[in-house]
Amino acid sequence: MRADPRTHLLVLLVISGLTLATGTMAQSCALAALCCLYLVIQGLYKRALQMASAYLVLLFMMLFTGRWLSVVSVVFYTFLRLMPSVMVAGALLSSPPSRLICAFSRLRVPAPALLVACVVARFFPLLATESRSIRGGMRARGVLGRVRDVVRRPVFAYECFLVPLMVRSLKLSSELSAAAFLRGAECGGARSTTHAIGFGRPDLVALLYVAAVCLLVLAFGRGAA
Repeated sequence: MRADPRTHLLVLLVISGLTLATGTMAQSCALAALCCLYLVIQGLYKRALQMASAYLVLLFMMLFTGRWLSVVSVVFYTFLRLMPSVMVAGALLSSPPSRLICAFSRLRVPAPALLVACVVARFFPLLATESRSIRGGMRARGVLGRVRDVVRRPVFAYECFLVPLMVRSLKLSSELSAAAFLRGAECGGARSTTHAIGFGRPDLVALLYVAAVCLLVLAFGRGAA
């Protein structure tokens, strides 16, 4: 069983503060590696691999552009500094929406804020799936099936992709709103869920691990200095 969403939220706040406290790139890389291991501990192996790959790509781009385009390099450096918090946020958003709403409602978080957060969390993964479907439909119809076709006609490619995506986004937003309404999002009573809610062994492991991460990162920074 994974840790409670409220534990992930506490870990996210601690990691965000620790990100601001780290002053060197070595500390930032160590913190990102430890946050990636946090995803592995929570059983999110695929997400950990995705986050690690994204971090390595950003690191390569920062080093590659640092010699010629220092302004662009700063942008990649900013994203790299944010990656540890993004990794922990990925663990938080991996929880089912019903579990998130039930857990955070016990923290007296306003219901509209919970509803918006859960709809947004569900919207972007579905949007990525729809983007792949649109691209597959374009290839099946023989429209811009090769990369060089897109390079030759970028405006046409933009129109062929953007218009279906906008229409599908509007439909997705209405579908998610209807699903939230049918699941009792506007109910003012106490919420329940089939998922486990409460502090347990996974939460204790997560908190002890984060405490060890804080000590390791700060000690690593002093050793590097």
